[in-house]
Amino acid sequence: RARVRWAPLKSPERALEKLLRSLHNDPSLLLDCCRERIVFREPAHLLQCLEAVRRDPDVRIVRVKNRLHDSFDASSTARYRDIMLNLRIETQETLRLAHVCELR
Repeated sequence: RARVRWAPLKSPERALEKLLRSLHNDPSLLLDCCRERIVFREPAHLLQCLEAVRRDPDVRIVRVKNRLHDSFDASSTARYRDIMLNLRIETQETLRLAHVCELR
């Protein structure tokens, strides 16, 4: 059974730290202030979810990081692996906000 782990918004302190340390002080690159995680027990369920996201007419996938791929060096993340999507919800209201969220 899949479960959602609701994450808090990134704190202003952590966002500033990331901007200065990793993003060359460019706030347009800060894409994970709003982030959530879904945990799947079976790879087939992950694939079903990815396909549902891809087919959703209100969702635009902005970026995909596939840290499950064989070419990913998991030693840099203490063996942590996932698939990370940056998404934009494209409704009239959300297009005004121009926000990108992260789903892992």
